[in-house]
Amino acid sequence: MQKIKLGALFALCASLIASANVSADGDNILTVNADVTTKISLILSQEQMNFTFEDGAFQSSGVTITGSTNSARGYKISVQANLPYTELKHQKVTILDNIPAIAEPIESSAFPESGWGYSTDATLFKPLTIEPATAFETTVNGRVDHTFTTGIKASTTLPAGIYTNELLFSIVANPTATSLEMAYEDSGAERVTVGDGQYFTMQDMTPEICAMTDDIPSEIQAVDVRDNKLYWITKLADGHCWMTQNLDLDLDSSVALTSDTTNLKTVSSWTPVESTKIVSEATMHNDYNLPHSLDTGERYAYNVNELKTYPFDENGQHGHIGNLYTWAAALATNNADVYVQGTDGHPENTPQDSICPKGWRLPTITANDPSKTGSDNEWGRINYLYNENRSDTTAGLDNAPLYFNRARMGYGYYGIFDSRDGAGSGEYWTPNYPEKASYSTNPTSAYYVRLTSNTYNTIFNSRNVQSRNSGLSIRCIAE
Repeated sequence: MQKIKLGALFALCASLIASANVSADGDNILTVNADVTTKISLILSQEQMNFTFEDGAFQSSGVTITGSTNSARGYKISVQANLPYTELKHQKVTILDNIPAIAEPIESSAFPESGWGYSTDATLFKPLTIEPATAFETTVNGRVDHTFTTGIKASTTLPAGIYTNELLFSIVANPTATSLEMAYEDSGAERVTVGDGQYFTMQDMTPEICAMTDDIPSEIQAVDVRDNKLYWITKLADGHCWMTQNLDLDLDSSVALTSDTTNLKTVSSWTPVESTKIVSEATMHNDYNLPHSLDTGERYAYNVNELKTYPFDENGQHGHIGNLYTWAAALATNNADVYVQGTDGHPENTPQDSICPKGWRLPTITANDPSKTGSDNEWGRINYLYNENRSDTTAGLDNAPLYFNRARMGYGYYGIFDSRDGAGSGEYWTPNYPEKASYSTNPTSAYYVRLTSNTYNTIFNSRNVQSRNSGLSIRCIAE
């Protein structure tokens, strides 16, 4: 009876790389950073695996691969052929017979007459490839032992001898997530001094900064250069960067907002016809299309269910109510009645201007469906991602990282602040408005989103039509 001895050699390389970036790449690497040292190692329990065949039965054997890193996000171990082919070849080059790598993932019972592969779970065997393929992955730091199993079936018709190949294992530390702060830094944006601190600006936000951020949720405080007020901004699960506190910009009838610092796309500047009023100065009015605004002072929203006040974080301002604005003020216009053909069927008519900082805009809602995930329904998608389980006490839009609050003016008129301070509903303007056919006489309404309270906390209620002269809150979303 023939005897065929098969050997699969395991190769392990080592190198040292000094880099300015926190990353690791190679087989056994120490990556050095000016601030952080990431260590990573890979150990094989043996460097050679031998099989001896006297019949055509399937055989398998395992080797322990130990990976270790101090990277908070773990590592990946990949495997590939160390030679420019994947077959087990006879040591005598004159013998062309070989044991090929299996063609696709299969279980041991499905192995062909001659074939070999590897498994990371001792059940499903995969083909070796020339390019590296991920074999094992962890998502936390520490040391982990993995079992790598090789399975082989050899035909008894093969010429006797040793058939061999080499496997190269490589380990790489998973990169540290890019925070919003790191993305700002990488963009080249500069901090400005406000009080005793230094902050990036709201106006320096770009689509590239938000896209680069993959640490979710990741938040920083940024300054609005128009008045040096600080705002928390956060990269959320929908892929957008949001303000996670309400806009608190005071409008001044003697000061123009310009496109250099404000979200003005169709005009270079806008001067409101009325300055922001304080509560004691506010009066009732029926100016549906004029830009009125109300300074609510130092009021914070009150969570009546949990009996505590915002902000939840000790030094933050997430729960500050911010100012309340009519729809015209939100859109940075002195004449909102030009918007008469709504965005239900005409999205090209969505207003482009707003009083959000440059690089930011009003988030949209284009369906009365709080769980819709389409890209044109940004409010609905946020609700779907963060508030799907409405019976869970940890659900609710007033919790981190969103911090939406319930505070509003009275319906349909301007000038009376709702003294319930959040015990009712919270309302936020959108740039969307109904079809012309929805109006009975004049274009006096626009879409807003309403947040109400359920048994536990704040939830998204629905898209609603509101009189444009109502004073509502504003949250901005990065473009």
